[in-house]
Order: sequence, then C-alpha cells, then structure tokens
Amino acid sequence: MKFTTTVLLLSLGLAASARADGPVLVYERGTVSFGYTQFPTGPYSGSFLSSGAVTDPGAFPPGGTGASMAIRTEVGGVHYLVIFGGRQNTGPSADVSFVFLRSATPFVPGVYPVNPTTFSAIFGFVDDATSIVIPSSPETTNWQAWVAGIAASHKILSASGAIVLTSVSSTLVEGSFSGIGGEFGGGILASFANGTFSLDPQPLAVESTSWSSIKALYR
Repeated sequence: MKFTTTVLLLSLGLAASARADGPVLVYERGTVSFGYTQFPTGPYSGSFLSSGAVTDPGAFPPGGTGASMAIRTEVGGVHYLVIFGGRQNTGPSADVSFVFLRSATPFVPGVYPVNPTTFSAIFGFVDDATSIVIPSSPETTNWQAWVAGIAASHKILSASGAIVLTSVSSTLVEGSFSGIGGEFGGGILASFANGTFSLDPQPLAVESTSWSSIKALYR
C-alpha cells in the first residue's frame, strides 16, 4: 500500500501538471498526534500518533510509531500546506491523518477556522485503511467519489473547529488543531482534541518542479 502520495493528492487536489511558483518545501520528519471520541457519546474512541522520519516513501507508512511529513508551496499565486502522518497497524491496514491549508496570502502564525465548504482549512483521519488507489488525474477526479471508494473502517473529515499555526518557516511547521468531524458518507461524529503537529528538519527545496514529479518520488 502506498499511502503517501494519495494523502498528498487528496489534500492538495492540484493538477499533476501544475508548476510551483517557488520551491516545494518538504519537511521530512516530525510528529502528529491527537485524541478522538465519538460525539456526543459512543464507543468509538482512541488516539493517534505518528512520530518519525519518512526514510522510504515507497514503504510509507512504517510500523511502530509511524512517520510524519509536511509539504509547503505556492502554485498559481495560491499557498498550500499539507501535513500528514501515518502508521502501519499490526494487521494489513494503516491509519493516516492529514491537515490541509490553502491561502491566497503567505502563511503566518494564526487561527485558520475549518471550512468544509471551500476546503481551505480541513483535517481528516482514515482509520484502518486497507486500500487506496492514487488518482491518475487529480484535476478531473471526483474527489467525493474517490474518498468514498477508499476501503477503511472509518473516514472522518472535519466539519468545525480550527487549525492553529504557531510557527511556519523554512525549518519548522508547528501548531495544533481540534474540532468535530463527520464520517464521510454519513455515520458517526467524532470530537478531535489535543491535536498537535511539529515538522522540523531543514526541508528539501525542489526548484522548478511539478506535482507530477513530486508524485513520481512516491511510487
């Protein structure tokens, strides 16, 4: 299973041929964590932690404590930041989370309210996923149908709440998130609390590249 690229494309929803206006900044290690409980009550609950470096994109996510990664860039004058983490379960499945921000201006520390209509600020969690197929043409993909086709026990997308950036630079992306999420296609609601992310090595700057070449790195 190759989850890295799929989470990237799910979050960005960019054309594979779109060229970045500047460097694509890749933060190759870090931590994403949060707790979740069924809302308002119910048996579904747990915690998520992915902490480590993506050393082999083709084997993402690894077992143990997993791995986390972030990508930040500007395409067509629009700024994008996607943060994701994953961990392989003991069986043939994996848990993957993502945080996504899109802005018409450069990212600065502050509060970014979740917007499930424009998808300018969202987070999500795919629990016990057993198969994800990478879309061949993200710009024409029906994303709702694509998410619906993922085989997973739960696919939860944020419906309210906020993402908070406390630091965003070439060497550190850090912040928190919380809110209420709904299962894609209907089902349970879940409350996400104490969500944190911290991605920190010197990023790898890929000059004059395209999303198709980024995608190729993770096949």
